[in-house]
Amino acid sequence: MTVALWTPRAPLPTVQSILYKSDDEAAFVEQVRPHVAPETRIYKVLPNGYPFLELLSLYLHHLSDPTDAWLDAPTSISTDYLWIARNFVRLRKALVSWDDRGALGALAALEKKQSLLHPDQNRFIDFCKGFVSRLIQPMLWGSPLMLTPAILTKAKAWWLLQSDLSREASQQLQDLRSHFPGQLPNVLQASFHRWLTDRKTWLDTRLFIAKQSDALREASALCHGLAHIHYSLQRYSLALLYCHRATDLLLFSECAAAGLVDFTANNGGGELKVSLGLDGMRPTPTL
Repeated sequence: MTVALWTPRAPLPTVQSILYKSDDEAAFVEQVRPHVAPETRIYKVLPNGYPFLELLSLYLHHLSDPTDAWLDAPTSISTDYLWIARNFVRLRKALVSWDDRGALGALAALEKKQSLLHPDQNRFIDFCKGFVSRLIQPMLWGSPLMLTPAILTKAKAWWLLQSDLSREASQQLQDLRSHFPGQLPNVLQASFHRWLTDRKTWLDTRLFIAKQSDALREASALCHGLAHIHYSLQRYSLALLYCHRATDLLLFSECAAAGLVDFTANNGGGELKVSLGLDGMRPTPTL
């Protein structure tokens, strides 16, 4: 065991981290502090933290062993809280790997234990559901450029249009702030807020650009990245489709860079200027 809550008259625990309530500070200073090993971490819990002692214990266990191997070791943590910890680990791994289905499954499981969670954790769960369903899933399963159907007649020259994903990234940034009025928790500032900001900047500056060859090359890279994600999640058919799309876009970008595409044709989507000699047919690649 790496973390323990000390109570008055209890023996000194042999652990890496000790929690004690601020109400018990005098007894702790007298009975325990003189005998604590120098490397032991000591945490005083203020009254507003009393309802969340087991959650604090989970957090300290994670700090002591970021591999989360402690979840399978003997512990005094209750079954409910171990279940919560396992699903937060499941959620973290799903988000890191872009596993949208795994993330939504973990979120649904955590919702069943809302009464045991800190209010900020419940706010995060609510935000995360929208984040996965409105941004991650459209990026994984929809068109990587996400253009509104109402403008499809103009979407041949999609590099001149702002992606719906960019607008959704902006909305998610607003939603993140609205879920956490006041100060955004540091862990979210350093993770979700920065990630969303970086994705929005990329969508705005790397795809929404006037030079066609550059936009096509960036779109090819995006499709290639999505192919890797789907392959890692064993969605092999989608991975293959995205690899084909990435190749198509890359070849088209090389043609554009070489000046072989007439972008005044095909509603701005372009067509090759040269014949391939196939009975006079001129291919018209479209996006």
